[in-house]
Amino acid sequence: MGFHLIGVLCLIIISQGIKAPERDYSIPGTTTSKIFTTIGVAANLVFAFNTGMLPEIQATVRKSVVGNMLKALYFQFTAGVLPMYAVTFIGYWAYGSSTSTYLLNSVNGPVWVKAATNISAFLQTVIALHIFASPMYEYVDTKFGIKGSALAITNLSFRIVVRGGYLTVNTLVAALLPFLVS
Repeated sequence: MGFHLIGVLCLIIISQGIKAPERDYSIPGTTTSKIFTTIGVAANLVFAFNTGMLPEIQATVRKSVVGNMLKALYFQFTAGVLPMYAVTFIGYWAYGSSTSTYLLNSVNGPVWVKAATNISAFLQTVIALHIFASPMYEYVDTKFGIKGSALAITNLSFRIVVRGGYLTVNTLVAALLPFLVS
């Protein structure tokens, strides 16, 4: 998500927080639900931070590789986290613990902000999926001896079937997780 979009979102949340009635900041739920929520939050943080791998990978193209990778990682874990924490803390301040898990459900602002934010989140998931799935793709390609042009019909059809199947199974399991836990 672009910094300007995060800035607009923060301004909308702050303006709504100033006008909001008294809020409850207690953490609801049983001990068990709090544990599972904490695990989910940790998984979300891993997901959010993995996109820092892109500048790290890109940094390996130029010399000095280690120096550039460290710069990319330092940027990701300092300046890169500020917008994420800003939205989180401002949203909690503005809406309290009764807010929706998906903060945009609580925001009453311009439709274009919600649309742009959702599009940005979708694009981040596509990038994150490929970062996490790339080692699996490489393993399968190596295991089954896929060589030559990526656009060769046999290679292309194999990749579509195997990678599509991999994504389908992952999507199905992810969609079923809420029902498997309860």
